[in-house]
Amino acid sequence: MDEKFVAVLRWAARLLSLIPIGILIGDLFLPHMTEFSIMSPDQWLNLILVILSVVGLAIAWRWEGLGGIISLVSLSLLLFTNLALNGGNINPIGFLAILIVIFPGVLFVVCWYSSKSNMEMT
Repeated sequence: MDEKFVAVLRWAARLLSLIPIGILIGDLFLPHMTEFSIMSPDQWLNLILVILSVVGLAIAWRWEGLGGIISLVSLSLLLFTNLALNGGNINPIGFLAILIVIFPGVLFVVCWYSSKSNMEMT
């Protein structure tokens, strides 16, 4: 893949990753997040997986492959656990939220793979 195109994809992934990172940081300071004691184990699992996926996006700013894979694996686990817990049904808004975080994760992995392939070719 062309180096300039990979650079554009890299910056697109970085800019798009700011959306979920910003939302998570903002959400952690909202009053409803202080009520951790009333969360069910399922909600704890969801919260941990979401935080892990966003941390993966932050890691991907420096290490694209590692961060992108962390983000994609944690979001896949989030999707599958929600499907299992909800009898195969998923909230459309939750699915959209997962897609918003998955997209930059995929872009980071594509950039990493393209950069790796370009280095092997030279």
